[in-house]
Amino acid sequence: MDLDTVTLWETLHNITKFEKLCYEDYKKNGTSKYGSYSIVRNIDIPFNYTDEEWNLLVDDDRGIVSKNKFKKEQSARYKEAGYNDENTCLPAIMDTKFSTIFQEFADKMGLKHWWSKIHVQKPGQMVPDHVDTMRSWSLKFPDLAKIKTHSEVPRFLILLSDWNVGHFFSVGDRSVIWKKGDILTCDHRMPHATANAGLSNKIIALIEGC
Repeated sequence: MDLDTVTLWETLHNITKFEKLCYEDYKKNGTSKYGSYSIVRNIDIPFNYTDEEWNLLVDDDRGIVSKNKFKKEQSARYKEAGYNDENTCLPAIMDTKFSTIFQEFADKMGLKHWWSKIHVQKPGQMVPDHVDTMRSWSLKFPDLAKIKTHSEVPRFLILLSDWNVGHFFSVGDRSVIWKKGDILTCDHRMPHATANAGLSNKIIALIEGC
């Protein structure tokens, strides 16, 4: 498997090998090959929900340590390290009404085949060190996933809340400080992690597409 030429569909069916190669590449090259992260622009966020209002909007509460047919080995590693479905829970908002909010950005970036969701990371929750396999996008657009490589399907993070003390997002060896409306991108083959050790929710919208 070559990280620069492997298709997303191949990755989906060889996740363990893909992840291993990503970490080997990072150990060898650091951020010199795929870079760290960049903030590409800032957009106006047309809503200002309280933490309680965000919590009520959550419609998918997925624990990433739970076993699934795609990431059994990753789940086992997390569990062995002491993570569980409470502190690594990913409360998400899948309601399609939010997709219209990001349509203008998607159009400007030339994204025709994209999807989005919102992560509501509550105090005490985290997503351990990982790389992104683009599994959800691949399952939604299987025909494209069979021909597209990872560099051809970018992932954007739209920060829907201001950075506060205790809010963490790291890419490689760099930590991110942001403000509400910043749009961050990084190569999803670069190891990264996020955590909330603060006292308020950390809200991030995820957009993937091409």
